[in-house]
Amino acid sequence: MISSSSKKSIKARGAEALASISGSALSSANNMPMLSSISERLSILLPLIARQGALPTLNVEDHGVQTVRYNEAVSGLPSYCVTAVASVAEMRSSIFIAIDGMLTKRIIHYMLGGRADTAEKEKKQFTTIERGIARSVLDRMLLATAEAFSSVLKITPKIESIDVQPRFATVMSSVTPVTVLRQRVSCDDIDGEVIVIIPRTALDPIRERLSTLAVE
Repeated sequence: MISSSSKKSIKARGAEALASISGSALSSANNMPMLSSISERLSILLPLIARQGALPTLNVEDHGVQTVRYNEAVSGLPSYCVTAVASVAEMRSSIFIAIDGMLTKRIIHYMLGGRADTAEKEKKQFTTIERGIARSVLDRMLLATAEAFSSVLKITPKIESIDVQPRFATVMSSVTPVTVLRQRVSCDDIDGEVIVIIPRTALDPIRERLSTLAVE
């Protein structure tokens, strides 16, 4: 029978090994330069996909990509945002997407025919109707993400769950290396972030293409 101290020792060694593995994955982040091109392509596609989906005019002010541990990515989310987990069969994985809450509220407000002078200025709870509309907004954002990856892999993200809490999804271990695509988006007089979090293991099958190809 294994003693309590032995169990603690085994658990500690396992945590060390996992941290070491994730650290190696983080250090190899620069081996996929095409991820920056995908982030740039996403910044172009978001306004286009929004327009095609009858969303209000969106502008991407800035964008970037980084590889961090999952807990860092989630802790960096806005405190008030709409989040969703989407399955991606082609990657055999799930991805996480989040949109700033006030930005989402403004998009929904305009979709319902509202005017800028009647838009909410406070961080109020999302109604059932707003949550339903937010799902369609997230669908459009995921469509843009799929289009951004289309030159290396055809993906069809499908939303599994949606919530209005930034840290509701325990999608993966806290030390799991993830790639974060971060877009700074504005809608009229308000701006916020659209954040897509993808496990690094989901990119392994296309690692070679991500390392060598260029987005046209």
